[in-house]
Parts: sequence; structure tokens; C-alpha cells
Amino acid sequence: MSRHGGIQDEPSAPKSAWLTYVDVADATLQRATAAGATVTLSPQDTPFRHMAGLRDPFGAEFRIIKSAHQS
Repeated sequence: MSRHGGIQDEPSAPKSAWLTYVDVADATLQRATAAGATVTLSPQDTPFRHMAGLRDPFGAEFRIIKSAHQS
């Protein structure tokens, strides 16, 4: 365990995370993967909207959602 400024790093602790939802369509999924993102949730219709999940090359996860007003 290391300590930095009062913050303790516990190797066995679960990774902290937060999700950002971005209102976009399927073309964004293609652009994101071409730029190095990894698909973590395949594009699918849900009760909330059409969505997909991605992880950027640095490990940040986010969701993209096609809102009802997009065609």
C-alpha cells in the first residue's frame, strides 16, 4: 500500500469509475473505434434508447446514446 498526501492506494480495492453518456448516433461509434476506442457494450436497443459502450485508449469508459429526436 502506498500513501500520497493522505490518499491510500489499496491494490485489492475495486477500480473506481464513472460513466459519461453522450447523445450521439451510430456513426460516432465507428469514428471512436477508428480513433482507438474499444467497444465494451455492443450497440443495442434498450428501454432508454439505442446505446453502445466504449473505453478510450486511456481506460475511461463512456456510453453513446441515440436520442429520440435523432433520425
